[in-house]
Amino acid sequence: MALPKIEILTTGGTIAGKGESETGSSYHAGEVPGDELVRSVPGLSKVADITVREITSIPSQDMTEGVWLALLSAIKLAKTLASDCGKYDGFVITHGTDTMEETAFFLSLTVPAGKSVVITGAMLPSTALSSDGPKNLYNAVSAAASPKSSRYGVIAAMNGELF
Repeated sequence: MALPKIEILTTGGTIAGKGESETGSSYHAGEVPGDELVRSVPGLSKVADITVREITSIPSQDMTEGVWLALLSAIKLAKTLASDCGKYDGFVITHGTDTMEETAFFLSLTVPAGKSVVITGAMLPSTALSSDGPKNLYNAVSAAASPKSSRYGVIAAMNGELF
């Protein structure tokens, strides 16, 4: 049985943050590439067939309408092109937490129904000793891979819960 096909759209944020120290609080958001984030999550390749596309690499307080439109365009394009028809079963967006809800709200108003869209982030950078990003990304991909999730609009996956 083929695995669901999920495209991860990266935007930066703490989930892709890199710090000087595993225990320090100083870090730079959006420095870890999406492919590296995916490789850091054990077992993720057993959940879905994943493609990663970087939309931007910014701290989420720098989120703009242009980035929102780029996310919308990436999702709509993958859903409507004849050559891509059915290419992805769902989408995961990695995002900083400062403006995650605004992005989720925009996408919930603009993304056509039919495909799963799950947004996730992290409170600790990827280089932190107990980073929550890998678990959040695993849960986001698992949710996007479920055909049932497309019924609920845009979902946020954080801290072991779906919102």
